[in-house]
Amino acid sequence: MEHIRESILSMCMLSASVGILSLIYPAVLDRQIKFLMSMLFLVSMITPFMGMEFPSESVIVTAEQMEQGTASLSDTFEETLLQESEKRICEAVTEKLNSAGIICQSVEVQLHMNDENCIYCSEVKAECDNSADACRILSALFGEEVKICVTEIP
Repeated sequence: MEHIRESILSMCMLSASVGILSLIYPAVLDRQIKFLMSMLFLVSMITPFMGMEFPSESVIVTAEQMEQGTASLSDTFEETLLQESEKRICEAVTEKLNSAGIICQSVEVQLHMNDENCIYCSEVKAECDNSADACRILSALFGEEVKICVTEIP
């Protein structure tokens, strides 16, 4: 992109100089000035591209390669989204349990994404000092369809 910008800027400057030269010099030198300016235009168009390296291999991407790249990007996005969501939910659950007076050593939440891109929780694991109260709070938070495993820490 930078090369194209340089080339266009050079042509604009040369156009301005052609206009000024055609006003200053007599009509006798008109052919020589046009020839000289044509050569300068050609050089100014080619010069920015002289240092560029053009690819030696074909850079054509097939539809299959694009689908694989898109699928890979989509999978990476889903994994990152699930990991971040699990992390935030674990922090919120730990805070909720701590506010209820339950000391919680660790919380694990397993999230999944279905075909409709909906996130759902399948299981919650926690290590707390009061397993009965923790289980009751977690059931209220996540509902009955989520498997809740609470182990009591000594």
